[in-house]
Amino acid sequence: MYKNDGNLTTVEYRSGMDFTASVAYIVTAKKAVGSGFCGQTAGKSNVCYLKALPGVLVVTPGDEQKDHGVAFASSLVSALG
Repeated sequence: MYKNDGNLTTVEYRSGMDFTASVAYIVTAKKAVGSGFCGQTAGKSNVCYLKALPGVLVVTPGDEQKDHGVAFASSLVSALG
């Protein structure tokens, strides 16, 4: 979990998680970010799925502000290369 300017973000690596199936859960505001996508699920949760073979990095902004999740995921992709 990361905290910056009061914004909490959770990053999880899920080994073996199906990237394509995960991205299918994003139903609104789907935005390409590096090796993945960010957006909102049907349950109104903001999430980013980043391809990280052989699994997926799941980025979840704790403040539920989609722009924060997209910004964090973009920074993470840049830092990791």
